[in-house]
Amino acid sequence: MLKLLIHAGMPKAGSTALQARLKARRPSLRKSGILYPTKTQNHNFLMAGAVPIGSLPRIFRQHYRNDKAALRRDFDEFWDQILRQIENTSPEIVVMSGENLWTLDDEGAERLRQRLGTISDDIHVVCYVRRPSDFYLSAAQQKIKASHVLPKAAGVKYRRHLEAMARLGAQLHVHAYARGGFIEGDVCLDFAERHLGNREHLAASPEDLSQNESLSAEAMAILQDYRAHAHSENDTRFTKDTNVLIRELRALSSNDRPSLRPEIRQFVDNSSVDLNWLRDTYDVVFSDIDYGQIRESDPKEVSAVADICPVDEIKKTAILNTVLQRWLSEHASGEAKFRTVFKGKAAKG
Repeated sequence: MLKLLIHAGMPKAGSTALQARLKARRPSLRKSGILYPTKTQNHNFLMAGAVPIGSLPRIFRQHYRNDKAALRRDFDEFWDQILRQIENTSPEIVVMSGENLWTLDDEGAERLRQRLGTISDDIHVVCYVRRPSDFYLSAAQQKIKASHVLPKAAGVKYRRHLEAMARLGAQLHVHAYARGGFIEGDVCLDFAERHLGNREHLAASPEDLSQNESLSAEAMAILQDYRAHAHSENDTRFTKDTNVLIRELRALSSNDRPSLRPEIRQFVDNSSVDLNWLRDTYDVVFSDIDYGQIRESDPKEVSAVADICPVDEIKKTAILNTVLQRWLSEHASGEAKFRTVFKGKAAKG
């Protein structure tokens, strides 16, 4: 029987790296009887067949602007491509990956399960779960790409998401996202070893060396200031100018990864009451967390990046000046023109 393998996040837990590797290895995977279908890098668009348009991730809502007919046409084409590729290749394993599936509620998961059931009854769902404080920091970075408002510091919920994911397939596989526990620190090799039968299916090549996708704390602070100044009334919307700024800031971050303030890190970890359930149900444990200190806590409001991460103001100013200098060099190059002095022109030389 065809095995259907659904990787469903969680978000900020290696999904982009895994999807890029699966896409890059499509030809060799097919030779081994493994299909990663469609021409896109991921399968987040499966959400469109499971939830109403108003419940879709913001990138889809922003694109379709409540045009239900266009959404339906595009989803039908997306799904038909998947079915055709399965029919044409007759694989032993079909792999799909979409971290947005993590957000499905029980009803959405049931609807998607019915659709996936037309492909196979042997459905396996794989979720990598990240330490709460690490997830919070990554989520904060993602949020300020389209908003100046930071998410509240709060415990991370796992249980309701994983219980919904359990409705998707016959088996749910949950693993800790911890590079120290992966083969060569590579989540792709871990996934291939566990679920594709051989790590070599997703072996890395020089082209796979990941570029730094993170922003430094100083770059995060600049980005938040910019969004507050330029797009305070355009909250939760991605914009072209913001994307340009993000590219510049990422290039200037120099692998200088941000870190949470110790008190914020401890608060988020200790407020994540689902960690006990995660340990007891799936044997997933994160090191350096005192499970005896975990308890329900009210979320904390945070207003500035400096509230959650140490920010070096000197570095921040240097990065901002470099961004300005690059922009001005590109858009205002050449010698300055002299103004007229009284009745004559300013003398040269």
